Amino acid sequence: MTINITDISKAQKLVPSTGKNPVSHKGKATPDQTTSMDKVTITETATKLKHALKSLSDGQVVDSKRVDQIKHAIDDGRYKIDTLKIANQLIRFEKEL
Repeated sequence: MTINITDISKAQKLVPSTGKNPVSHKGKATPDQTTSMDKVTITETATKLKHALKSLSDGQVVDSKRVDQIKHAIDDGRYKIDTLKIANQLIRFEKEL
């Protein structure tokens, strides 16, 4: 079964489906008349990923001007790496997962 999640905006959505029950019950609903509800849950991470992919498709992926500035700064020895900032961002990222 294929599920289209591109238009889902809420965390949960109920989708009706028909159940196929191989056992015949006299006087009760036939397999074709039996319906059940499947529950589909979209995680917050999946929602963030959807928005990130949309953002990437909307604009330029690489800022060439910024890349050139960083290259020149590295060549000139002016590029400083803030290891504490990088460590804090890695920790924040890991907590979001």
